[in-house]
Amino acid sequence: MRVVVDRQDPSAVAADLGLSINAVYLIKSRVLRRLRDEFRELLDPGSG
Repeated sequence: MRVVVDRQDPSAVAADLGLSINAVYLIKSRVLRRLRDEFRELLDPGSG
């Protein structure tokens, strides 16, 4: 979330959390997918 919401550099977040940069991008992708799915259900309850 720090990469998306706070616009922090992925390499800085990775170093801070002890993760690889690829792991940070993977987590970012998963979070964004979950948010899209949740908003889709909220905006169009009949689609899910």
